[in-house]
Amino acid sequence: MKQRPSSSTTAIQAEAEIWLVRLHAHDCSAHERRAFEAWLAVAPEHAEAYAESERFWNTLDLIPQEPGAQRWRGQARRDEGSPRRYLAPVWGVALTIAVAAACVAFGLRPTSSGSATTVARDYSTAPGELREFTLEDGSHLTLNSGTHVRVRIEGSSREVELIRGEALFDVAHEPGRPFHVRIGDVTVADLGTSFNIRGGAMDTEITLISGRAAVTRERGGVAVELMPGDQFISGATAWRKQSVADLAAVTDWSSGHLVFRAAPLRDVVAKMNRHGPGRLVIADRELEMLRISGDFRIGDPDALLHALQSTLPVRVEKSSDGETRLYSRR
Repeated sequence: MKQRPSSSTTAIQAEAEIWLVRLHAHDCSAHERRAFEAWLAVAPEHAEAYAESERFWNTLDLIPQEPGAQRWRGQARRDEGSPRRYLAPVWGVALTIAVAAACVAFGLRPTSSGSATTVARDYSTAPGELREFTLEDGSHLTLNSGTHVRVRIEGSSREVELIRGEALFDVAHEPGRPFHVRIGDVTVADLGTSFNIRGGAMDTEITLISGRAAVTRERGGVAVELMPGDQFISGATAWRKQSVADLAAVTDWSSGHLVFRAAPLRDVVAKMNRHGPGRLVIADRELEMLRISGDFRIGDPDALLHALQSTLPVRVEKSSDGETRLYSRR
């Protein structure tokens, strides 16, 4: 699906609010700001929605007595016609002042999230290996076979890059310290949830298991909020959002098993091949849409092969190069 202006004013306004939150965050990256610029350029309604969100915060008038507040609000009004260049940094400062004023009013002391210590580590798994890790912030990370991630936690910043493979994240909730995962030009901003990310040769697949998350995509200026059961798929030239009926089937690999419920054989083979060892090949295309159900342990393709031969018209041939070819048994 190619990115195009949304026909829903509510949807555009929701996207604008997601961008408002990200652009005001202290750790908003240049990568995300470029994606925001692209989002603004998609349609005039996007710039209007963002300006409306800015005006809403301006009318709150949270800090009328704070020295300098009127100067910032005046600057915001003068810059409303070009929100992409000025409004985000102006309100970043204004919101910081508002937080400080609230702390003074209620007798609170500002505190910093996290530690000043920087933790930067790489985590990886070999083909056929599954591993679980607990990060310094208490978040849990499960890596699928042949996966590599890079984690950097410092102060109020939590950043993860999925370099390859598939990972299941169970994020520790920390208000004011979002958890960001980047894969290619797609970034997930997570607020204390559980989600699965798989990077494939052709596309990136993000599935939200619980909680709430925002996804941005630099190409096309996409900003999408995910709710539990939503799946965001990003390809080379297009993206789409869809609902997942069976979330357990998305994360079954984390238990060491692959569960299929009337799944086409082509999908079963593709999933088994991602987990190795060996490689399955469907030699006769007429077999691709045969439906398979079952629970198979990762790393044990022989159980699947036995089930195929005993219940379906499938013939198996193993080659010396490690491939196993599936033929129609006529």
